[in-house]
Amino acid sequence: MFFTAQVFDNVRVYGDARVGDEARVYGTVCVHGNAQVFGKARVSGNARVYDEARIYVAAYVYGDAQVFGKAKVSDNARVYDKSWVYDTAWVYDDAQVFGKARVYNAARVLGAARVSGDARVYGDAQVFGKARVTSEAHVDGHARVHGGALIL
Repeated sequence: MFFTAQVFDNVRVYGDARVGDEARVYGTVCVHGNAQVFGKARVSGNARVYDEARIYVAAYVYGDAQVFGKAKVSDNARVYDKSWVYDTAWVYDDAQVFGKARVYNAARVLGAARVSGDARVYGDAQVFGKARVTSEAHVDGHARVHGGALIL
């Protein structure tokens, strides 16, 4: 099978970082360390992907977002604006993290969940279903936020 990853504009890929398969990386993006962008994932704008982060399947990271540590963004998930996903956090399915939100430690955001504003999701917390965590809310520990819950 022949794959054609696309890297263009002012993108910097260095260290042992890799962009492969049919991934597209463009803008002023920086991918470094041991980070990987693969599958049909996209990274654009001023986004940063580094350390051992993984962006894959059809995930999209853009704006001024940062994904680092051993964090993963996969499936159709979106991480954008000035949000950060790091440590061993994982954002997947159709979830979105945006605004200045932070998802870290071993937290998971999945399903159609949204984390936005200045919200923080951390520890072993999970946000899933159609749940929304926004404003300055903090979800931590072993908390589970799901269904149509709205945490402000």
